[in-house]
Amino acid sequence: MTASPSTTVYLHQSLLQLRNQPQSLLTNKLWEELRKLGLFEMPPRISPLKDAIQHVVSKTDKTCRLEVKYINAVKGKATQKKKRPWKQPEVQAVERHMNRFITACTVPAKSDCERCLRAEPEALKNRDWQNLKFYVYNRITAYKKKL
Repeated sequence: MTASPSTTVYLHQSLLQLRNQPQSLLTNKLWEELRKLGLFEMPPRISPLKDAIQHVVSKTDKTCRLEVKYINAVKGKATQKKKRPWKQPEVQAVERHMNRFITACTVPAKSDCERCLRAEPEALKNRDWQNLKFYVYNRITAYKKKL
């Protein structure tokens, strides 16, 4: 929705009046001003945790409204993948193709890791190029400590 010139001038004046207000008060007052002007139809967003609780309590299906697959309760916290130990066939496959990088103490590039994955698709089917790169990096670190 585009605002008319008179609405824009009014909004600009409102922003100038709110400039010296504390941050939380500013956002609340600004939101009220924008809502009065009819620029927003949605209510202000509640915290993800409260949103999830409200969704569970109301027993509504909100998949049609949301594109987000996972709402994290703590903003800025990423979910971590579970560590999987390297199996012997995986280790042998990586060492067959990446041993020169380990002994030369150089971390392989993405293309080198992808070449290894293409050469050993069966053994490394559950790993991606970054897993290989981190494995080689950790092996280089262990190799340097041993020297």
